[in-house]
Amino acid sequence: MKKLPFNPAIILAALCLALLPTGCSPADPPLTQAITSDRELMAAGGNRTSIQAKSPSSFDGSASDGPSAHADTATASYLDADQAMQLALSHAGVTQDSAGHLKVGTDYDDGRFQYEVEFEADGLEYEYEIDAATGEILQYGFDSSQSPDAGFKPGSETAQGLTEEQARRIALSMVPGTDESHIRISSGYDDGRKIFEGKIVYDGMEYEFEIDAADGTILEWDAEPV
Repeated sequence: MKKLPFNPAIILAALCLALLPTGCSPADPPLTQAITSDRELMAAGGNRTSIQAKSPSSFDGSASDGPSAHADTATASYLDADQAMQLALSHAGVTQDSAGHLKVGTDYDDGRFQYEVEFEADGLEYEYEIDAATGEILQYGFDSSQSPDAGFKPGSETAQGLTEEQARRIALSMVPGTDESHIRISSGYDDGRKIFEGKIVYDGMEYEFEIDAADGTILEWDAEPV
């Protein structure tokens, strides 16, 4: 039998073919990174009412844009800045036309995104913190320190020389459901003016206040979770 001539090139090619993996296909394209936290969602446009973030499993490499292609899409809804402002104004009983120096800012605190709303009305300076996801008022307060003659008068206690009991009733009237067991109050002086100041703790909230001892005007009021 005639021997075939030895050809190293043929043997080398055969070895290369044997070593190639079966079923090879081009590498899949990298998946789009998922947005996994409120902070990332808000960075993507937190002042919008709705933000959509696709999870990696929703990208299957196909061009389909039907319902199944977005089955794993997660939607996070947030108030916009105008909605937060309207919530604060409504709570304070102030119209937008009568509010001055309106400012709406944003913050990220304790794992949640929130709006900070500030405005002035009737000589008072108001501050609100509002949960951007739920619309819950987290903290709020007002201060008349920039206008000493201003203040909030919730009742008819306007006689000169307000008693501590009258001041106590005024403060408790601001938080429905409270009674004498929820309040601490004392008297003092601020810039030569006699005031009553104290604290109410009720239903997971703490309220601090200052009341003008002359006519029952609430000069300062702050509310925040305990």
